[in-house]
Amino acid sequence: MNQQLVVITHQNDIHADKLLARFEGKVFRLNIDMFPADYSFSFKTYDKQAFPLGSIRCLKTDEEIDISSISAIWTRKPAEYSFSETSLHAQELAYAKQETEYAFKGLLHCLECFWVSHPLANRSAYWKQEQQIRAHRMGFKVLDLLITNSPETVKDFYNDAKDGIVLKSLSSPFLAADKVGSEDIIHRSGLPTTKITTEHLDKIETVRLFPTSFQAFLDKVFDLRVTVIGSKVFAAKICSQDDERTRIDFRNYEADIRYEHYILPHVIEKRCLDFVHSYGLEYGAIDLLVDVNGDYYFLENNPAGEFWFIEERVPTLT
Repeated sequence: MNQQLVVITHQNDIHADKLLARFEGKVFRLNIDMFPADYSFSFKTYDKQAFPLGSIRCLKTDEEIDISSISAIWTRKPAEYSFSETSLHAQELAYAKQETEYAFKGLLHCLECFWVSHPLANRSAYWKQEQQIRAHRMGFKVLDLLITNSPETVKDFYNDAKDGIVLKSLSSPFLAADKVGSEDIIHRSGLPTTKITTEHLDKIETVRLFPTSFQAFLDKVFDLRVTVIGSKVFAAKICSQDDERTRIDFRNYEADIRYEHYILPHVIEKRCLDFVHSYGLEYGAIDLLVDVNGDYYFLENNPAGEFWFIEERVPTLT
């Protein structure tokens, strides 16, 4: 039986578009934002068999994959399920989503194949608070972190910080714009890492609404994006201090700053590998900062982080 790779993502994932164009073998792409509306799905188990049977077929392309032929899965990006009936009552829709989640995730957890990376590993590696503690235990320098909905605690954190503090989103910088319909979006620009000023402190009462993340500010020399794939490490130096717009947060892609191939010290490279693998991950996108003393500070690891913007700017990495 032919072995097949499955990519789980959504229709607008340019990373999957670019990478899958390079594959010579057969790849089955499952776009979650089209599932189950545009797919036919079946899953079977029998008393005398210890492995599942069934298939997934894309109704638009007529491509089909036998579940037993799946040899590797790339869990690229999640998305919301879609259904062929668009006029479902709220309770019906909620139940449809619940049943689809149970059916689909139940299938994935049955499969004994190679994962990049397994959903359980991805989920366990998702929480930034735990990442900070683990990174520190593994030898990384980390920045003081505060997550709170107490305005008084934020003021104390600000007053105690030597070089100031920044506000950072815990879940996503998109302010949940990707979780609502276009008619419900009120903020389209997102939330970059923001250095807190006294003017911000005058409005700090708003943090009572929900827990908010603050971190000590570091006067960095440059950023590093370290991409771990299996046993390989690819590091890119991001010259964020080249432009005022990227000094705090390099993710302003309108600024024409330099990206360069970077050789990590062996001890830092091994630490990055060990950190990613400690979760059982095969992939990780780690953000580090480097200060004037040449010290490396761990910020976070995204188990499904973006990589194409690095590939475009530093093609010699691969």
